[in-house]
Amino acid sequence: MAQALNTLVSFATSWGTRFGGINSFNYDLLGAFAILCCRQVETVCVVLWANDEDFVDAASKQVRLISLGLEGQKHFSPELKSSVRNALDAEKVSLGTDTVWLGHDRITGDIAVAAAHAWKGRSALIHHMSYSHYEAFAENSVDARGKEDQQRALFQSADVVMAVGPLLRDALLDLREDGAVAMLVPGLPEIDAKGAAPRNFKAILSGRLSEDARKIKQAHLGVAAFSQAIRVADTTPHLDNVFLAKRQPSLLLRGVDFEKSESEQIGEAELELRCFAEQHADRAYNLKALPFTTDRKALFTDIRNASVAMMPSWHEGFGLVAWEAIAAGVPVVISDKSGAYQMLEEWQEGLYKGHVTSIDVRGSNIDPFYKEQDIQQLVGALNVVGNDSSKRRQAASLREALAAEFTWTACARACANALGWDISESATTSVPSVSTAAQTPLEFDWLSCPGRSSAAMGHSDSQLLRAEAAVVPFDKDREPFLNLQLDWVKAPTHSLAIRLLTGAGGVGKTRLGLELCQRLRESGWLSGILSSEFTASSMARGGLSS
Repeated sequence: MAQALNTLVSFATSWGTRFGGINSFNYDLLGAFAILCCRQVETVCVVLWANDEDFVDAASKQVRLISLGLEGQKHFSPELKSSVRNALDAEKVSLGTDTVWLGHDRITGDIAVAAAHAWKGRSALIHHMSYSHYEAFAENSVDARGKEDQQRALFQSADVVMAVGPLLRDALLDLREDGAVAMLVPGLPEIDAKGAAPRNFKAILSGRLSEDARKIKQAHLGVAAFSQAIRVADTTPHLDNVFLAKRQPSLLLRGVDFEKSESEQIGEAELELRCFAEQHADRAYNLKALPFTTDRKALFTDIRNASVAMMPSWHEGFGLVAWEAIAAGVPVVISDKSGAYQMLEEWQEGLYKGHVTSIDVRGSNIDPFYKEQDIQQLVGALNVVGNDSSKRRQAASLREALAAEFTWTACARACANALGWDISESATTSVPSVSTAAQTPLEFDWLSCPGRSSAAMGHSDSQLLRAEAAVVPFDKDREPFLNLQLDWVKAPTHSLAIRLLTGAGGVGKTRLGLELCQRLRESGWLSGILSSEFTASSMARGGLSS
């Protein structure tokens, strides 16, 4: 591989999903960025501490991970500048005026700005939380003003600034005041959707559900509303409702911070939640309270198995929780004071905002920090989702629409554009772990092989009529003809050859071509469908000529 022309050095407290949403965002963004820009940029991530698994995982994503060896430390600061430089020099990372130092808000923004000032290059910061929107309510006005002032100074000193979603974009415009703000939209996670809703109604409320976040995340509001939906169903005669106790509805809280609970024992903390739920439902029901997890597979399994996902936050800078539920094709009840909902309002002129159920959470300064109107509004929203089968279909349609546009590759491209790196004609090379690199072909942005679709993934019936849906297995009677094409491709007769296959419409040309591409990919070939924007010059620049 040719030497990278530029270097991106990102700072994060850890690699992966540990410590919450900002690290998760950094992890997904850098993974996509490194692949997208591999021919032009060396992507480096400096963390406080990393284990062997982190290094292997980062390498598989073409990210050069550098650890400062500060196990147990959770905060980055400019005082670590010399340790950062020593670590970069030890790893012989190429630094210069083309280097970009990337920081995430107040978490790692200071070190990024300090590095740019000390060693040239440019500083770039990503805005993740708007203290002016929520800190005075969550804590107090003095703390809010202090954090706002720190953010303002930080972002005004950066060379390039970006924000996650429209709510934070607008907040950053107020901090920056020069209009030079790029918006990044997180990619929709790859979660296999379940076609049918669970037989028993299951709700999930996930995130960091700690005591110090009660006012903002409103987990207790979610529990109270779900519980009251059960009580109302049980006390309303002749009502067929998914919340009837005999139909065994259940609620999963994923992310309960038992360590910060007022109760000393996990059992006691969970009992507090159960008693709170029982008080509102006037009965005991199936409530599970599980701690926060960095295991995405486990979390995504919980989400995809739900009937509804709740995000009743008083404020949410973006709301990755709702984004994950949308990716799973699960109906969402979402706060209208969230970046994710405002994204739906802006995108395609709000065409899909009705595919989620939005609520206005008023909140309260007095424990339990919500109003009776908030409970009633959320009860109504839950009943709409639970008792209207069209909401499941709308969720599938929303998933399909967003997944086509909001990918991590698109997010990485927006980041590169904000940095002034034109990668529109660059090749994207995916290099997996060493053990499988020999069998996995390169990837290029002008060549694709569509994956299989299914109703279980949330696609509509009409979408399943397309060849790539592969609703039925490939016709065995077509195998001999397919094998003829495979033999021709693999024959060493010519170094460059073209074969033209023609046929009437509907005979199966596209399905045959997709099957041929898939078979070739499985044996290590670079194969796929050419993009409509394909040109011979772009293919040559993409590296095929080498």
